[in-house]
Amino acid sequence: MAEAETDAQRHEEEAKQRQRELKAKLYAKHHRGERAQALLNDPLVKEAFEDLEAFIENGWKKSDANEEEVRERMYLMHRLYGNFKDYFETMVRQGRTATEGLIQMDEGKDPKQPKQGKHV
Repeated sequence: MAEAETDAQRHEEEAKQRQRELKAKLYAKHHRGERAQALLNDPLVKEAFEDLEAFIENGWKKSDANEEEVRERMYLMHRLYGNFKDYFETMVRQGRTATEGLIQMDEGKDPKQPKQGKHV
């Protein structure tokens, strides 16, 4: 009987430890998302993004049809710019998801379970 109680206590403690680890990971993602959103909202960063977009667009528009190398460079710059910005936007989305998970944990729910929406 004592062995069964010890096993049950051990399993309960392991479950609590997993919950603490999950909560720590969710907090980390939540904070990364907040930092990414703050960067995207920063006026200087917004200005830099706008200037870069304008530079790429103008470079492409001003290039002649036979300037394949210039057009290729502008295309690659556009892709790189998009990937860079998408990285931060992904961090924001992951942060929001982590925040939802933290709320679910505080409500005693398993954050890994999808939300039950109303079926219309």
